[in-house]
Amino acid sequence: MENDQEEQSNPEQSKCMPEAHPKRVEIATIGIFSLLFLQGLVWASDFLIPVTAACLGYFVLNRPRRVLAKAGIPPVASAALFAAILTALIVLLLVQLSAPAAQFIEDLPSLMDEITEKLSSAGGTLEAINDATVAAEEIIEDQNAETVEVEVVSNTGIAATLFSMAPEFLSRILFALILLLFLIASGDMFLTKTVQSFARFTDKRRAVEVVHSIEDRLGYYLGGIAIINAGLGAAVALAMYLWGLPSAVLFGFMAFGLNFVPFLGGLMGATVAAAVAFVSLDGTWAAAGVFAT
Repeated sequence: MENDQEEQSNPEQSKCMPEAHPKRVEIATIGIFSLLFLQGLVWASDFLIPVTAACLGYFVLNRPRRVLAKAGIPPVASAALFAAILTALIVLLLVQLSAPAAQFIEDLPSLMDEITEKLSSAGGTLEAINDATVAAEEIIEDQNAETVEVEVVSNTGIAATLFSMAPEFLSRILFALILLLFLIASGDMFLTKTVQSFARFTDKRRAVEVVHSIEDRLGYYLGGIAIINAGLGAAVALAMYLWGLPSAVLFGFMAFGLNFVPFLGGLMGATVAAAVAFVSLDGTWAAAGVFAT
C-alpha cells in the first residue's frame, strides 16, 4: 500500500525514469564481425573463388546447353563439350604464355635491383635518403662501439615464390572445371527443384522467369566485358610493342585479365608496365608515358 501511495504521489518522477531500451548493436561489435567475416573470406578463398567461377560459368553456359538439348544433344555431352573447349583454351593460353612469363619472372629480381640502383644513383629519387643513411652510419662508426656484422642470406626469391604458387593456381582451375562439368551435366535439376518448392503456379512461373533473366543478364554482361577486355588487351599489346617493351603480348594478356578487377586491376597492370619501361627505356618520362597508356 505504501508503495502504491508513493507511485501515485510522484507521477512526474515516474515519467522521468529512463525506459528500458533493447540492446543496441554497437559499432565495435559491427567492426569485429566485419573483420572476422573478411578474414573468413580470405581463409576460404581457395574454395570460394573456383566455386564462384563455376557457378557463373553454369549460368552463362546453361542457355547454350538448352539450345543443344533442343537439337537432341544430352546435357552430359554438352557439359563434356564445353569442358573440353575451355580446357583447350586454357592449355593453349598457358603454352603460349609460359615462355615469356617464365622469362619475366626470372628477370624480375634483376629488374627490381636495376630500379633501386637507378633511384639511388646521383640525381635519383632516393639520393637524399642514401645520403642520410651514410651520415647516420658515419655517426655510429664514430662511437667506438664494437659491432658484429651479420649477413642474412635468403634462398627464397620472388621468382621461387611465384613458381611455387603455380600448382595451387592450376589446382583451382582444375577444380572449377570439374565442378562446372557436373553443374552443366545436371541439366535443369536446380531449376526443377526451385520450381517444385513453390505451391502456386504463378510463383513457379515467376521463378522460371527470374532464373532465365539471371542467365541472360550474366551472359550479356560477362560476354560484353570479355569482348571489351579483349579489345583493350590487343590495344595494350600494340602500344607496348610500339613503345619497345619486351614481351608486349604478355602485357596484353595481363591487361585482359586484370581489367576484370575494377580500378585496382588496371592500376596494377599500369604499374608493372611502367616499372619495366623505367628500366628498359631508361627514362622517367617514358615510364610515365607507358603508365598513362
